[in-house]
Amino acid sequence: MLARTSLFIEQQLHPLDPWLTREAIGLLDQLLRGTDVALEFGAGRSTPWIAERVGKLTSVEDNEEWFRRVSNKLSAAGITNVDLIHPPP
Repeated sequence: MLARTSLFIEQQLHPLDPWLTREAIGLLDQLLRGTDVALEFGAGRSTPWIAERVGKLTSVEDNEEWFRRVSNKLSAAGITNVDLIHPPP
């Protein structure tokens, strides 16, 4: 129960961060560079976060509804360095 409460609080305090541990977020924040090219399987909260830190991001999302939601979010935020792919079934 404590872990779930902790996770809930963390998500409320950092609603734009990816669903990763604080340690993983800190490490990625240090390692990712504007010249990097990244590949992500499973688009979501991490997609715009990573896109802000790299030169180019390719993200593959197999869920059509989630693909549309993330695509709309990226467009609304003006993020243009992401190739969001929805592979055929």
